[in-house]
Amino acid sequence: SAGPPATAAGWKVTAEIGGTLFTGIVPETTGSTLGTIELVSDHGEAIEILHPGFDTMCRNAGLAVPPVVGTDLPSTMTPFTVTATASTPFIGTGLTGAEIVSSDYSTTLGSITGLPENGLFGGIAFKTVSTDFMSEGPVTFNDAAYEAEVPFGEDKHGEGWKISMEIDGTAFTGYVTKEMTASGSFLMKSQEGSYVEMSHPGLEAINLAAGITSGNQPVAGDTIAAPIGAYEATASKASVSLGLGSTSVKLEGGTEGGNQTVSDLSSISIGSDGRIEAIHAAHGRIPLGQIILAAFENPQGLEQSGNTYFVESANSGEAQLAIPGASGSGALASGSLEMSNVDLSKEFADMITTQRGFQANSRMITVSDTMLEELINLKR
Repeated sequence: SAGPPATAAGWKVTAEIGGTLFTGIVPETTGSTLGTIELVSDHGEAIEILHPGFDTMCRNAGLAVPPVVGTDLPSTMTPFTVTATASTPFIGTGLTGAEIVSSDYSTTLGSITGLPENGLFGGIAFKTVSTDFMSEGPVTFNDAAYEAEVPFGEDKHGEGWKISMEIDGTAFTGYVTKEMTASGSFLMKSQEGSYVEMSHPGLEAINLAAGITSGNQPVAGDTIAAPIGAYEATASKASVSLGLGSTSVKLEGGTEGGNQTVSDLSSISIGSDGRIEAIHAAHGRIPLGQIILAAFENPQGLEQSGNTYFVESANSGEAQLAIPGASGSGALASGSLEMSNVDLSKEFADMITTQRGFQANSRMITVSDTMLEELINLKR
């Protein structure tokens, strides 16, 4: 219900939940400005609700602004049912100090096992997966099919062999194109953006597996039968945070042998793979977390947003998260200073231009001073 408050100008809003009355006021000073108010019970419980502003509430009810004191908003303005759900308190024992110290906070990449040593389809083998690879279970490979180039659209790809598989209902697709004459690697991607990185022996080796002899070229429609085997995928495990923001922590026995503080850590280091580790006198190496990098198919397509920051664009493609040094990303160099990315030639040119401009301006002052001196002499 809503009615005028007893002590302030505004709409008094009340709600009753399970016999408990909650009350709040939308003050007249809000005008037509959107905002929030709290409905508070006698027990101190509070509900935060949105409001459209005092004047807007009056207009929606067809009332003058301000209305006559004692006016109620029509009950027909709220023809809907509202259900309240109680908050759920944390139930559990929390984390102990020993559990925090012994937890593994590193990122563990998933894998695909069961592939033969000589690879699939003429030598295609598993390399690694992305950090967001969440598929798990049996892997089903489809027939490799040679497809023509698709230059546009979401299914854009070059002419070559389409390698695809399914894991727990998620499809992964990649291409070994005719440009890939030497051995290398390619990505089999899902629509969600996760990927599996596979190595390949080069297009000619795959052609031989299809029965296409050297010197001949495959054509669209050629296929290679899917290998049958017990292939199994394991999902990646993301870095586990301490959870201090959402998990109750109970440090049992944390003061045994003296209080433990950050000063008890002899050093903190960052490895080339992004792992952050600390050295503790009693617990040895403690993993604290891991830095993950984002790679793009076309880094030159990133849009500059100022202050040497760049943002993802349609031209750059979606970010592919990877462990430093893997999946085409560079390794981290701990304790090193990154070289400046300032364009030195441009800065030198600007400096010379500024210098010449200053010289020209100073010469103007000298000439002006000489002209004034001549004027004074003429008067004499």
